[in-house]
Amino acid sequence: MGISLASGLSAFQQHRNDRVNIWHASAAAERKLTDDLKIVIDTGVYTNADPESNKELVFLVTGLIYSPRLNIDLDLGYKIERSDSLRANVLLSGIALRWKT
Repeated sequence: MGISLASGLSAFQQHRNDRVNIWHASAAAERKLTDDLKIVIDTGVYTNADPESNKELVFLVTGLIYSPRLNIDLDLGYKIERSDSLRANVLLSGIALRWKT
């Protein structure tokens, strides 16, 4: 099982009235189910871009990563995001290709 922690701060120069500094913190875990299938979970919190809101956005992502070859990952996941005024559920999918240069 692998566990990772991440945090960051982004500074934006925007012309709109969005918040300029947005921070992010998350924790993730990954567990191998078979030689080519992993389950992952990622949860965290980040600053709402709306400067009028003092409520952070909280998210949870869970999914599966299928690796039919060493250089290909096929991903399927589900994301839940919440704050006091927002609730979003998103189905995620992706592909990752790796190659040496």
